[in-house]
Amino acid sequence: MTTVNLITIQEIKQYVDISDTLEPRYINKYISEAQINYVRGILGSDLYDELQQGYPDNLSYANIDLMPYIKKGLAYRFSQTYLIHEGIYNTPMGFREYTEDNSNPLSDRRRGVLIEDARRNAESSELDLQTFLSQNSANYPLWKNNCQPQVKRSFSMSAVRQNRRRSDIPTLGTQKTLRRNP
Repeated sequence: MTTVNLITIQEIKQYVDISDTLEPRYINKYISEAQINYVRGILGSDLYDELQQGYPDNLSYANIDLMPYIKKGLAYRFSQTYLIHEGIYNTPMGFREYTEDNSNPLSDRRRGVLIEDARRNAESSELDLQTFLSQNSANYPLWKNNCQPQVKRSFSMSAVRQNRRRSDIPTLGTQKTLRRNP
């Protein structure tokens, strides 16, 4: 089944700031990724498939009521996913990061803060979605109460929080131990 995007770029802009010049092929890719990785996990496959088949013109009244909750969380998950991959392209020569000549690239630390902020907003919106489903479960017989998104962190801020230098962080295959100065 082809994935139908449950949100448009105009609807995403209601929740997050994004450029007007983003290419649709990238937008659609990250919307689809966010839907499959997060929305389907909350709704369960049956309800998710029902929405996919009926969106946008053939939704039940109950599913129409559900869509604002889905769209809000989806906007933040899109933002999180886009920020992780933004400016990075897979080429025949490997992954490349592209920047404009007349601007400063976003620092890794600042990008991490924005990703974490988008993740927190998404999780809050997803909790609202789950609460709505719980309170209206009679209207959603296809919803499985135990469906939870599996949030995987793609980076760790622990070294930043503990004010360690990158060189102090043990890497795989090293036997370096951290010592405290007396």
